[in-house]
Amino acid sequence: MMKIRRIAILADPHHVFGRNAIRGAIQCLDEAQTSIQTSIITRDLSLTPKFLEPYHGFLTAFPSSDLYAISNGRPVVSLDREQASDDIISLPLNNYEIGSTAARTLFHNGSISFGYFDGKRIDNTITRPRSDSRLTGFCEELIALGVKGINPTDIRHPYTSVESLRKWISTLPKPTGVFAFNDLGALEVNYVCHQLNMLVPHEVKIIGVDNDPLLCSLAKPPLSSVEPGSQQLAYQAMQILIDKLTAPMPYVPKMTVPAPVTVGRESTGACSIDDEIIKKAMSEISQLDRHSRLTCTQVAKQSGASLRSLELLFKKKLGRTVQQEISRHQIEQTKLLLRTTQLTIEQISEQLHEQLPTLRRSFQRIEGMTPGNYRRQSRASVSLPSQASAIRHPDSIRICLMSPFDGSSAFDYLRGAQYYARQNPEVYLTVLTLPTDHSQFEYNPAQIETRQHDGFILPPPLDPPSDIAGHKPIVYLEHQRNHGLAWSIGADNIAVGTLVAQHFLFKGHRHFAYFSHPRLPEHLDRIDRRNQNRYRGFHEKLQLAGIRQGAEYWNQGAEEKKTIQWLQELPRPTAIFAFNDIFALQLIHLCQLAGLRVPEDIALIGVDDDPLRCRLSHPTLSSIHLNLQYAGFEAMRIAAEAVRSKNPSPVTPHTYLPAYVAERASSAGLASDDPALNRAARYI
Repeated sequence: MMKIRRIAILADPHHVFGRNAIRGAIQCLDEAQTSIQTSIITRDLSLTPKFLEPYHGFLTAFPSSDLYAISNGRPVVSLDREQASDDIISLPLNNYEIGSTAARTLFHNGSISFGYFDGKRIDNTITRPRSDSRLTGFCEELIALGVKGINPTDIRHPYTSVESLRKWISTLPKPTGVFAFNDLGALEVNYVCHQLNMLVPHEVKIIGVDNDPLLCSLAKPPLSSVEPGSQQLAYQAMQILIDKLTAPMPYVPKMTVPAPVTVGRESTGACSIDDEIIKKAMSEISQLDRHSRLTCTQVAKQSGASLRSLELLFKKKLGRTVQQEISRHQIEQTKLLLRTTQLTIEQISEQLHEQLPTLRRSFQRIEGMTPGNYRRQSRASVSLPSQASAIRHPDSIRICLMSPFDGSSAFDYLRGAQYYARQNPEVYLTVLTLPTDHSQFEYNPAQIETRQHDGFILPPPLDPPSDIAGHKPIVYLEHQRNHGLAWSIGADNIAVGTLVAQHFLFKGHRHFAYFSHPRLPEHLDRIDRRNQNRYRGFHEKLQLAGIRQGAEYWNQGAEEKKTIQWLQELPRPTAIFAFNDIFALQLIHLCQLAGLRVPEDIALIGVDDDPLRCRLSHPTLSSIHLNLQYAGFEAMRIAAEAVRSKNPSPVTPHTYLPAYVAERASSAGLASDDPALNRAARYI
């Protein structure tokens, strides 16, 4: 009988690096088709020696000193820490080359000064070495390119507040190139540039790291980013672990650190549309100031396409016409000249080869103000960066989405909200990243910039900042607050529980349990009713179906030993509904410790259908797929309409039905003690 080998993947899905590490590991396992079992362990679960005891090897994508203390001769491949022992293989990203790649991109795109936005990593002993290495590569590459006066201490900006970031960016000679530690940092730089009315990429060119498509496309314009190769690195790491556990000893791993590459987008002057005709057309339009009056026919000729086909392509890819793109670029040039020169609007129209009345009308239509008003406001914001206020079109709406980004659900909300913003160009979406532990978060007015936003979207169980509650529209996700200008949207959690009960009943189960969220503090339990409503829908549906005892209730906060004892005392088989995927994965692990089979002894279903967590568990996890992108879209729509309304009034909480049961191995088969019937059901 083949010996079962188990690998634990320790990754933090809150960040792009962790998610890409999981994706790379999944890809390797899918292609290898081995019998090795794997589990994802995140910061949601403690890394105690007993918890990790069943595993034969580890792939870690976050720094954990605990892991090194308990490896105890078992192989470890680390993507985020230098080699510490013979059992630990280090396969880190090439942070030095990441910095060098960013430097080359900014230099060759015309920057004359440079800055490095560190965030808060200078004070973090774990992440500072990576940041230092990126900064060293950045500076040394600039010096090699012939840039004078580059000093790591001078160009590094550690984050202390939005105000300090505004002052720093405003003092850099333009056009400047800013390299941020990651895409979230680049997004923040982009936001501050907008506050200062500085044009990206004309005055500030920005590049981040990780190439997160969602975050990069969230910025206006979209962000360029260095793709560090973390997914390819994790693929290699998993292959090394598989070989180390299965190959004859001694084993010498073959390692190749992928070379970072720049994915160019508009924040450094590139075009993010992957179409050669579009790229040629955009390049021609970007040379607008060198032409006489530019026409759509000229753009089509230079791009090698007919005017009709080019118009159709622009509509499909960009959502606007060729002439609208020419006008947009012309207004960007006008804004730059108004901000940085003493030229009159008459002189600017002559320089851009455009008739003065036409330029005035276009400027008024696009910016919502006259060129003279724009010049006065922009200069006021630059002279007082600490009190900067972005120049806004009078019809624009700004919504701030706050989130800890602690799983796929948070990103689904963001995708839906972003989709609404794309369909409604006057609506701007910004994000504020919160600590995963909401209880540790204290609102900082300078951080949130409440005066810059018209509405807010808040996750559970967050309280609103005191200065906006009742004053600006707030849409709460999956919870409610009782104050003026408060809306809420959430899944019909009673329907979620009902759907799980129907699924288990259909398979013939007669014994049921619910794995509960730990009891929340009383003031939160009244407003975040997901847990109690999921149990209620599950329990009541079972009773209606003739299961008198309904579902047994167990608190996830109980000690591990007591939970294992509870599992062992349950009748066989028992169908368990877990509050979410994280708790369901914890149950799978505890079932392994208790010697119970999933799904033969314990069938399991979670909620959220997180593909990274569900696909890599063993067995794979069944889960309820919620319409979270729809919820994000609706939250943005509700917030925007509340801002537009002159007398908005909160409405009845908006609910939506769960989509479906994403069935996988943890609930597969029938609840039968007939082996032949079970084999047939699994085969079908």
